[in-house]
This record gives sequence, structure tokens and C-alpha cells, in this order.
Amino acid sequence: MAAGTRDLTDKSIAAASTGAVFKMVKELDFADIAAVKGGDIEANEIAQLVNVPAGTIVHSVVLEVVKAGAGTTLTAQVGDGDNALGFIGTSDLTAEAGTLYGLANTLTDGTPNVADPAYFGGKLYTAADTIDVKVIGYNTVTALPTVRLVAICSNVN
Repeated sequence: MAAGTRDLTDKSIAAASTGAVFKMVKELDFADIAAVKGGDIEANEIAQLVNVPAGTIVHSVVLEVVKAGAGTTLTAQVGDGDNALGFIGTSDLTAEAGTLYGLANTLTDGTPNVADPAYFGGKLYTAADTIDVKVIGYNTVTALPTVRLVAICSNVN
């Protein structure tokens, strides 16, 4: 089966009260992507991890390597339906357990200014979407990783 989008979200997450700050946490064992797909993972696989309701500001996203993968290349991005790398540009999933991505932000002065990642100041969702992990590099992988995604959010409705 070709690379595609796999829905691994938890449909039971309830919206928080107006103005409340909350976090959404989802752990992903990459073996789950293979199981849902029914075959090997490949570059361009997308795992939808967290449902983001309309009226939510996602302030920041962190991706933690819980169990390192192994291989020549095993990298991923974190974003949403509008921008696959909106929250985290590149994360090495062969990094040791405990490695965190998403804490470094840069703003390059120019015309126009360029933010990296694109959503480093957060993003207001006016329509429901998902936060996704996209596999961008996948070569000679011998062990699949487990990662934990944490999104810090608030409800503006």
C-alpha cells in the first residue's frame, strides 16, 4: 500500500472551557502506522495524532523521542493540514530517548520576515484540523521509534 494519511486520533477529546489552557498528549508507536496501513512505513506517511477543535489556539508543540528508532535515515516533521512542518521542521527519530524537538524558534529579518517553524508564535484554528507527524526520511530502518507529542492550547470560544 502506498504512503498516505492514517487517522490515529482520539475521537473522545472534549473541548475545554473558554479561556482555559490545556494540553493534549498523544504517544505514537510507529508500529501502529504500519498496522493501520497494513504494510511497511515509507517516506511521506502522515499520522494524524491530535484533533484540534475550531476556536483553539495551539501555542506550542513538542515532540519527544520515547524510544529511539534505528536506521540510516528516520526523520519526521510536525504540522497540520495547512503546513506539514508548521510546528517542527525536522526531527531525528533515531536520537536517544528523551530528545525533545520544538523548543527552538528563529525569526529571520527580511522582506518578508521568515519564521521557522511557521507557527512558532502559535496558531489559531478557526476550523477543526489535526496535528500530524509526517515521515520525511525513511531509509534502511531496522527498528521503529515511539514518540510523544504534547500540544499546549487554549480555547477562545
